[in-house]
Amino acid sequence: MTTNPQSLNERMQIETHDAALLADRSDHVRRLDAAIAAEHNDGARGALLLERAITQQAEADPSVPAADSVRAFELLVANDRADEGAFAAAVAGAMLHRAGDLEASVDYAVEAMALVTNAGATLVAARAANSIATLFAQLSAFEQAYKYSSLAADIHNQNGEPLPFAMCYTTCYVCVEAHHAGVVLPLDRAHQAAAQISADSNPIARKLLGPGMAAELSALYQPDLIGEALLDESELEAAAPRLQAWFRLVLAVEAHGAGDAARAVKLLDIALPTLLALGDEHRVVRAYRLRSAAHAELGDVSSALADALVIAETARSWQVDQVGRLAVQIARRAELEQQQSSMQRRAIDLVRQINIDALTRTGSRRMLDERLDELERGDGPVSVAVVDIDEFKSVNDKLGHAVGDAVLKRVGKVLRRADQSCAVLARYGGDEFIAVFRETGTARAAAFAEEVRETLSSTDWEDVSPGLRVHASAGVASGSGTHVRAIVERADAALYSAKRRGRNRCVVA
Repeated sequence: MTTNPQSLNERMQIETHDAALLADRSDHVRRLDAAIAAEHNDGARGALLLERAITQQAEADPSVPAADSVRAFELLVANDRADEGAFAAAVAGAMLHRAGDLEASVDYAVEAMALVTNAGATLVAARAANSIATLFAQLSAFEQAYKYSSLAADIHNQNGEPLPFAMCYTTCYVCVEAHHAGVVLPLDRAHQAAAQISADSNPIARKLLGPGMAAELSALYQPDLIGEALLDESELEAAAPRLQAWFRLVLAVEAHGAGDAARAVKLLDIALPTLLALGDEHRVVRAYRLRSAAHAELGDVSSALADALVIAETARSWQVDQVGRLAVQIARRAELEQQQSSMQRRAIDLVRQINIDALTRTGSRRMLDERLDELERGDGPVSVAVVDIDEFKSVNDKLGHAVGDAVLKRVGKVLRRADQSCAVLARYGGDEFIAVFRETGTARAAAFAEEVRETLSSTDWEDVSPGLRVHASAGVASGSGTHVRAIVERADAALYSAKRRGRNRCVVA
């Protein structure tokens, strides 16, 4: 399939921009799935994986967008797309932070900052800076968050482009949550951003995000007017769950300010489970604080205590203090990383550790599973060759694992030197390997298997161990990529048929 990566990615970016606001993003995810499965260019596939991660980053389970953004980072950096790589690293950092892996989150934050500094003033670099701002806000490092949010806005100004609502929203979010945490930041950019969102053509942005952020800002500097705003709820159910939860928090602030504590409690009861599920810690603390106060006004002292206002405030203070200091260390480390050009080394290390089997230098099982997932989301034809070293266990048992490892290393080299047109080449486990080809029929897969088998049979193994002979059996099968795992099973069955027929042969299913 021939694609124009630039136009395809630009189209997907526009769709992602709007889809991120929606409660139902499944149609856009399906289109991304199909585009990823059909894309052969690694850089373009990385960009599409990044868009899928962004689309799904508001889901309760952060593991899927975390995996997508990590894989996107590897592909984009390996293909010299630094600005998109910075964006992917920042998204990965945010998702890994939500998943509870602070160490990995910090590592990706460093990569994102190092890359965005060297990426130039592109609009993609602005998206990366905005995502870095979001990550720092999650870490309660609000000054750093404001710095990168401002960088995103400055890049757009340099390019003569208006700020998209996603960046306007981040500007407001950083300023509002900083003030609630006791960190005073300039609000002029936030006021401008809220007004810009309110003028956007997207109805959710125009009716929900803009007025909601304007109400949040008003509550900071005009608390006596809380309760007088009239917020439009007509787009609430169409919005993404995270936006629904936040807007209900804003409505609860307004209701409480207007003296309607019961409505405030009702709104917060609905909002809190989503805020908790999404790990939105700043707003969780605010929601508990507000609900505790509303319960107290209603005379429900036990519920007010159950909301653990003091515990929430203590946890918030710890987070701002401890993680805020950590963020300063991150910024210092990023400067050193930039000077030493470490992001290239880091990218290579990540690819090696995550996607390359250390012994055979073929793909890892993790990489294999990811690529099979991608193939299953497409509908093109594929063929599979499963290759297994004959009687390998006896090599380990009789000659020792050092010899066995030496055999595996050489087999890996033979596999890598064979037909390089395969879409996937990976170690399946132990002494078994899989190669997947995008083809109708089995010609290329069978030729690959035969080439490997013949090379191993004719190789001189004396230098590994005197008298050693190594040969392999293979099974080949083909079909639709949507059933690639079933094809692997058929190829595996053909492999065992080859074993039963005397080994050192290839059987096509």
